[in-house]
Amino acid sequence: MLTSLRTRIMLTCLGIVVSALAFTGILNYFVTRSYNDESIRQEVQSVVRGHIVGIDDWITSKMQMVLALQDVALSADPLGIFKAVADAGGFVNVFVVYPDKSYKFSNPEGVPANYDPTARAWYKEVVAAAKPIVVSPYISALNGKLVVSFAVPILRDSSLKGVVVGTVSMDTVIANVKAIHPTPASFGFLVNAAGKIVAHPNDKLTLKPATDLSAGLNEATLASLAQAEKPVEVTVDGASKLLYHQGVKGTDWGLVVALDKSDATAGMRSLVMTSIGALVGVAIVAALIVGAMTARAFRRLSMIRDAMDDIGSGSGDLTKRLPSDGEDEVAQIARSFNT
Repeated sequence: MLTSLRTRIMLTCLGIVVSALAFTGILNYFVTRSYNDESIRQEVQSVVRGHIVGIDDWITSKMQMVLALQDVALSADPLGIFKAVADAGGFVNVFVVYPDKSYKFSNPEGVPANYDPTARAWYKEVVAAAKPIVVSPYISALNGKLVVSFAVPILRDSSLKGVVVGTVSMDTVIANVKAIHPTPASFGFLVNAAGKIVAHPNDKLTLKPATDLSAGLNEATLASLAQAEKPVEVTVDGASKLLYHQGVKGTDWGLVVALDKSDATAGMRSLVMTSIGALVGVAIVAALIVGAMTARAFRRLSMIRDAMDDIGSGSGDLTKRLPSDGEDEVAQIARSFNT
């Protein structure tokens, strides 16, 4: 087949066209992918920052309300103001604990008679820190909801006078996290430094290890994720996710957006398929055009070949004339034959 001059010309032309289109397509792919990756990064960062602002503001407002209760907590009867603040701030409970193990709760329901708050881990933590802290979230025994406590040590002349605490449901934060959907198959979740999931669209994962979500979310991965400038790829439920992380001020929490890689690269896949389709289409059109353009010239060449074969056989018609219209090389050969 390749002995045919016409075939070689057509294949050469097609090779040039396909190579040029392939080179252009590959170049466009890498350039577009670079811009696509940057666009995705900026978009996800924007999503993270938007939701982080809401969580940060929520944390700050609750902490400020508890901070304002320090002097009140040392008064003879702080419960009236405690209850008012609890109602205004949506707190489940507002209370103060004194070093002598006594306490005053705005809502004492469920508090056992032998309750010793000074033996609690959160009390020891805030006393050791000597500054306001956000206690690790836990499930409330009163309402079964995920709650978090804001604990503030009351220090006077470097002496601990008590610890005032405000406990509030995390419904607002959970709703914020559940609203994260940059793409249909993407989601967000909140995780703490201990690797526990604080909030997730699936409530069953609350306070579960992050490894329950994905085996790849171990302590090393979470630590690197908090420092990473680029997304970290992790497999979740058999699908590749690109994880972006940003810390929440005043806590050891981190907001993570798990961007579905398939969704994120859908545009690139569409570009590749379109480029391949265009390449095939142009190759077919080019083949038809080259074939049509060479068909007449090679038909005339075939006529010259056949005439020369007849003459060479010794029985040809020497008076036979070939079409010689045109100025191309085939016409010139025909005129030479005719003369």
